[in-house]
Amino acid sequence: MLETFQAIIGGRFAPLTIMSNEDTDIDSMITTFNTAVTETASDILGKHRQKTKPWITEEILDLYNRRRELRKKRFEPEGSEKYKEVNNNIKRCMKKAKENWIENSVVRLKKI
Repeated sequence: MLETFQAIIGGRFAPLTIMSNEDTDIDSMITTFNTAVTETASDILGKHRQKTKPWITEEILDLYNRRRELRKKRFEPEGSEKYKEVNNNIKRCMKKAKENWIENSVVRLKKI
């Protein structure tokens, strides 16, 4: 992963090495640097998903993303049905995941 990041970053900064010292504006160089590093890191690493509750799984987070996409289309006939379906699926998965997490927590406490 490190090699990939270094290769992509190196390609993005090639134009900066060609620029002459007279044409450089430090603010634009800093902005370019920050943008390049941020975009490359998000492309390679992906978006950081913060779990606020310990029972939330990657599957549930993916359903949240799907619902977010469908939110724009929920006022269309087909979009409304899909949105409701995904929303109900999220609720079911959250309830099931929380119950499993509670059961596992109780079992772990009994072992102690």
